[in-house]
Amino acid sequence: DKALIVDYEDGQKALVFRVANGRATQIVNAEVSVGLIRRNNAENPYIARRMYDLTLQNNRSAFFALSWNVVHVIDETSPLWGLDEPAKLAAEGIRIHATFVGIDDVYAQTVHWWQAYTSEQIVFASRFEDMITFQADESVIIDYTKIHLYE
Repeated sequence: DKALIVDYEDGQKALVFRVANGRATQIVNAEVSVGLIRRNNAENPYIARRMYDLTLQNNRSAFFALSWNVVHVIDETSPLWGLDEPAKLAAEGIRIHATFVGIDDVYAQTVHWWQAYTSEQIVFASRFEDMITFQADESVIIDYTKIHLYE
């Protein structure tokens, strides 16, 4: 199943997910955007949900060839601050949505993708399994079947 991981990246609590380029060509000017939707607990009954942009450490890549760990640091400015267990996420009706856009470097076509995640797909204190293997001849093998696997 597709998963978002909450773990520590470079000593900071972070929400992490992976994307990978399964194309035979490269993607240039790649950009990822991530947003959070949660129940509105304010007094305005006409607005049932609020949407927030999540700030990413690495939302752009000039050249996207293999895989990419997309990272949102969960600090005091994050809408995820204080939502540190599955029950809290579910109570807030949290949904995360991600979009990706880039340009195929051979065909000059726009490449795009989107994914929505529910609070049940957020896994705490885990790490993604390594999906890249470096060979003795310095070539790289990427196992796309591991993109959503975590330990």
